[in-house]
Amino acid sequence: MNQKGFSLIELVVVIVLLGVLAVTAAPKFLNLQDDAEIAVLDGFKGGLEASLGIVKGKHIIEGEPKELVLDDNTSISFFRGNTITEYPTALNEGDCAKLWNAIIDGSRASEDESLNTELVATYEGSNNPEVGGTCQFTYRNAGSVDYVSGKGTVTVTY
Repeated sequence: MNQKGFSLIELVVVIVLLGVLAVTAAPKFLNLQDDAEIAVLDGFKGGLEASLGIVKGKHIIEGEPKELVLDDNTSISFFRGNTITEYPTALNEGDCAKLWNAIIDGSRASEDESLNTELVATYEGSNNPEVGGTCQFTYRNAGSVDYVSGKGTVTVTY
């Protein structure tokens, strides 16, 4: 007798094996959201660092003015107290959002949480221009990218 195909027992064994594989692999695939959010935050950090480097170069080329005017007529401050800084400065949430939106294409930042932007800009630190503070760009409560105003230091918190 010439048989073609699989027997019922072979099919059941294959289905059981696929079920076991699915149960063991499912937790890995269900946690991809966290991995994706971490990747987005890392991308934001890299984009901000690169943009700050470009803006710093333009600032140096233009003779290190107190304010740098970009191509879209947006101005960025490089002044803190009585000192011209190496990197852009911010003194409040509005300055932080303005800085992000001026140098980063794509994701927009706002200091107003009710606007439902992808990033919410907050400012931590002193309003004293001599001291400065940190701009914090929070992404969907998944973490934040922090920029030390005037210093150029960018860190990410997950």
